[in-house]
Amino acid sequence: TYAYVVMDYAGQIKRASDLHIPRHVDARYGAKRGSKNFIHEVANEIIVMAWLWDAWIAIEDTSRKHERIGISRAGNHRFIGVPTQTIASTIDYKAKHMGMLPTHRISNISPRDCPGCYTRRPHEDRPIQIEWFVNCPKCDQKISTDLKLKEALCEACSYTWSIEPFTRRSEEIFSCPKCKGEPWLVRWSLALVIAQRALADIVSHQENSEALRMRKKSNSP
Repeated sequence: TYAYVVMDYAGQIKRASDLHIPRHVDARYGAKRGSKNFIHEVANEIIVMAWLWDAWIAIEDTSRKHERIGISRAGNHRFIGVPTQTIASTIDYKAKHMGMLPTHRISNISPRDCPGCYTRRPHEDRPIQIEWFVNCPKCDQKISTDLKLKEALCEACSYTWSIEPFTRRSEEIFSCPKCKGEPWLVRWSLALVIAQRALADIVSHQENSEALRMRKKSNSP
């Protein structure tokens, strides 16, 4: 699942959500993982969102992470099993043909980066926890649950049902013990950090350009 954050130039969050992935290319519904159709559908969704919001696209540069092959199967799958770099290249190609600005790559980010206090939390803080969820069969509301519970009650529509084990799914939740900000899904938190870093780069570029303009002006006869 891919997440995105739309942020304005004042740093205000306009929208944070998961990217819509069509079922026919989604591995969660039986499609082939990392297929060419999947790559193009993800790239198309990102291009459409950027066009709708008149936004500049910033994405994580995972090239260095792909070089760090470890002994953890889950960790390797996180960086190698998902064709992030291929998706990024496809977005670059599609953005160019749409007359959009080139995508901006953000490197050196971590799931432990806090978008609230702008610090990277150490592993000892355990800022990332696993929570379990189910979806209401009646209204599709996402509900937090406990593995020990066998029944669930939907607060949205008051529907009660027995939980089948295969309907549970886990999510990584980021919560900063330093600033005690609102808990976020890790993928949303990462998307927010990327947006913040991109905005900082824009501001830095603007300041450097203005400083250069002033130097040229002062040196002109």
